[in-house]
Amino acid sequence: MNEWNSCATGSPPDGPLSDQRIPIDGLPAGVVATAVARKDGSIPRDRRGRTKTTHVRLTSGGTGVPPGRPIDGIAANDLKWVLDSSRRYWSSLERRFGPAARDVVLRLTAAGVVDALCSVGEDLRIDTVRRWDLTAAWEAHRRTCEDHEQNRAETWRSRAEAAAGRVVAIDPGLAQALTSNPSANARLAVLVHAAEDLADGITHDGPRAFSQAHFDGTKDREDAADILAACGVQQSTLLALGVLRSAYLGLGGPMVVQDPNGQEFSLAGLAGPVRFRATGLSLLAPAIVGGTPTMAVIENLQAAEAVCDRFPEVAVTWCAGQPAEVVVGLIAKLAAGVEHVIVATDADLGGVRIANRIVTALTGQPDVLIVDAGAHAHPARSPFGRASIDGLTALAEGPGPIAQFAEACLNRGYPVEQEATIRAALNAILGS
Repeated sequence: MNEWNSCATGSPPDGPLSDQRIPIDGLPAGVVATAVARKDGSIPRDRRGRTKTTHVRLTSGGTGVPPGRPIDGIAANDLKWVLDSSRRYWSSLERRFGPAARDVVLRLTAAGVVDALCSVGEDLRIDTVRRWDLTAAWEAHRRTCEDHEQNRAETWRSRAEAAAGRVVAIDPGLAQALTSNPSANARLAVLVHAAEDLADGITHDGPRAFSQAHFDGTKDREDAADILAACGVQQSTLLALGVLRSAYLGLGGPMVVQDPNGQEFSLAGLAGPVRFRATGLSLLAPAIVGGTPTMAVIENLQAAEAVCDRFPEVAVTWCAGQPAEVVVGLIAKLAAGVEHVIVATDADLGGVRIANRIVTALTGQPDVLIVDAGAHAHPARSPFGRASIDGLTALAEGPGPIAQFAEACLNRGYPVEQEATIRAALNAILGS
C-alpha cells in the first residue's frame, strides 16, 4: 500500500455513504471500501459512465466489536484517547501513534470502532487518510460514557462539599483541600474517603487497607498518606486514619553498619536482607563496601532474599513496598557508592510509582536499570481497573525509563506481581 500521509490538498467530498463498494488493493480482511457520494447522493462518473473514485470510506465488513469491549492490538489508554473525540484528523493520529498510525486505523476500522475517509489514486490504492469518525454504535457509547463521567464528577463534588462540612472543625486543612480541588480525579477520591472515614471514626490497618477498602486493590492508592500530606492534611489525621506505617529498610550483601559505640559489623555473612527500622538507621551509618559495583533496590522480600543468596557480590536494599521518604533518602545515599543500580518492582501501578520515586532520587546516578518483570515468562492476570489505567496513563506521558515502564504495563493490560517471576527476571539480568 502506498504511504499514507497528511499532505494532500483540497477538500474531500463529504456526502452520504453509498452502497457501491470499490475494490481497493491492500485492504486487510474485515475492511471494505465504499465510494463517497456527492451531497446529492450521486456517485462521480467519467464521460464513459464509469465510477470516478477520488475518495472512499473504509468501514468494517463484519459485525464489529461491541462498544466498550477491548480491541485486539489497541492499548487501553489508546482506546480511551480514541473515545475522547468523535472525529480525529490524520495529523492528530500521526502525532499519537507515529509509524503505527496506519495499522491503528485499519484495526479500529475492522473492529467497527471508526470509519475512515481516505483519498485514492488512479491505481485504486489508498493515497491519504483524511480523518476518521466514530461509528454510530461507538459514538453512542462515547456519549453515554461522557454523561456518566459528568454525573460521576458531580457526585464526587457533592460528596466533597458535604465531607468538608463534617471535618472542618477537626482538620481545616483537609476541609480546604476538599473544596479547592474541583477536578473529580483520584486525588479528590482519596480526600473524600479520608474525610468520611475521619468523620465516622474509621481507622484502617495501614495504607494498603485504606486502598483495599475504597479502590480496586491494595496497591491502587497505597500512596494515600503522601497525597493527603501534600494537600495539607494534619499529621494527627493521618494517624487517626491509620494510613501511616513504620518505615523499614532491608540491607544485605557487601554492606556494613556501626553500633552506637562505632563498632563496625558486616552484613555479608548474614542471610539477608536484614530488616532495620528506618527511623534512626542513619545513626548506624550503613555503607556499601568499597569496590562493590552494583546495588539492587527490590520491592519484594523473596526476590531480595534470592539475590542475597545467589549473588553475594550485589549490595541489596529491600524497600518493603512503597518506601517512606526517609527510606528513599537512605537508598539514594547508598547508591552514591556504586556504579550501577538495578530497580526491581512489581510491574503494576504501585511498582511504577515506587520505581519513579527511586529513580527521581538517584539524580546523580548515571547507570540505572529498571527491571520489567512482565518482559519475562509469567501467567496472565485479571486486567487493570480504571484507577490503575488512569494512574499508569499519567506516568506514561513523556520520555524516559519510567514512562517506558508504565507504557509496557499498559500495553500488557494486567499486573505482573508474582514473586517467582520477579526472581526469574533478576536472575536473568544479574546472571548475564
